[in-house]
Amino acid sequence: MLSKLIFLNKCCLFILVLYMCLNFGLRNVKEYKVHNYNKRCYIVKNIIKSFMLFLMTIFSINRIFLPALKDNWNNTDAHIFSSIYVSNDIVGLLVIPKLPSSTKFHHIVTTLLLFYSYTIDFREENVGRWMFIYTIMSTFSFLVNLYLALRYLQTETQSYRNIFIDYTRILAYYIYMGCCFINWLVHICLILNKTFYLTLRIPYIVYCLLLIPIVNDDIILLKWLKNKTR
Repeated sequence: MLSKLIFLNKCCLFILVLYMCLNFGLRNVKEYKVHNYNKRCYIVKNIIKSFMLFLMTIFSINRIFLPALKDNWNNTDAHIFSSIYVSNDIVGLLVIPKLPSSTKFHHIVTTLLLFYSYTIDFREENVGRWMFIYTIMSTFSFLVNLYLALRYLQTETQSYRNIFIDYTRILAYYIYMGCCFINWLVHICLILNKTFYLTLRIPYIVYCLLLIPIVNDDIILLKWLKNKTR
């Protein structure tokens, strides 16, 4: 457990360094300078998260996703993957004072689930695998976070930057919708299977309850992206 917590702290420190570097890099961008501290942190947070999720998507396909389909789970890779994923949420909770309530609750839940995952042996059939399925599918929608940041950097006049941001929004919505649909469908099938065979134990029930605010956050964001895309 100690080694996992040390790695998590290193991830959080790395994210903090990225915050400072990106904030410095954007200091001369007019559309960035007009925002207050809270909004700047929000922009930086989502750019970093998008970048990290993109790297994790590449990492997860061969190291986690494909092996998992063959029921070949690696605890070290799973814990590394989870720590990197949640470290951005933890830093966001610490440095952004005015996060939306649904996002803040989302980050708190993912942090609690991360600590719980440290106690899980993914090589055995357990609720940890369900958690990981949701996490992996969430990484594939990294463009959503990129759009959440870039929308605040749009120029007042038409530009290539605005065109890029518009296409990012449209692509993000459809990828995110697909990821959510697959995620929810898989989880519904898993729940029905456990219920049918009377093996839906307390950890699975607790996990499903904790998943409610996360799913709610996904639905809110999907509706918002849909309206923006229209």
